[in-house]
Amino acid sequence: MKRIIVLPMVVILVALAALLGNVRVAHADNPPGYDIEVQMLYCINDDRPCNTIQSIRNSLYIQVEAVSFHPGAINGTPDAVDFTCGRAYIDQQGMFHDVAEHVFAGYESGVIHGSAKLESAYTENSTRAEAPMVVWAHDNVTGDTAFVVGEMTTNNVTDLRVSGGYTVVLNGPIYDESQAGVKVVGHGTMVCNSYGRYQKTNQFHASGPYFEAVLGNMDND
Repeated sequence: MKRIIVLPMVVILVALAALLGNVRVAHADNPPGYDIEVQMLYCINDDRPCNTIQSIRNSLYIQVEAVSFHPGAINGTPDAVDFTCGRAYIDQQGMFHDVAEHVFAGYESGVIHGSAKLESAYTENSTRAEAPMVVWAHDNVTGDTAFVVGEMTTNNVTDLRVSGGYTVVLNGPIYDESQAGVKVVGHGTMVCNSYGRYQKTNQFHASGPYFEAVLGNMDND
């Protein structure tokens, strides 16, 4: 599949971005309706480190984004989604790889069913914004299908999670993405979730962890 796609692990590992280059960001800035987002790196095994170059293979990355392009909409079927599960490793030549499944339906050709919703307070100043979601989506470009379910409460001031989370189940082609290119390395299921303890990645000058559930995203962080 010859195209440039979003590499969510690279968003986290900015220090390694030079290995990958030319990353297209698919997201819509400041959608006028609801914007529900999660970006989180976590350790598969809590007793092992996973946020260094040496230990990154012990991590799993989750990205959940569901947005509405309808002004003022606080619920309904998302107009666009970004659902990703990814694992990283460094090969023997020192090249960074992201093994992942992606669904970018709405940002590119695809189908979306289900709904997401903002409940309770959901301005950018809210400290307890609640967002339940049950969404199925298929990406015609990647070939992956996603099912996402859960309910999350966020602090939109700090952009951190208060409680809850989402589970993402992706099925379809699995891609290995690196400077050498993008190739299909299998076909199957990847599962990730945002319930556990996230890893801070300041040593990579990263934008994450990030959690938000807001109407009319005016957060410029």
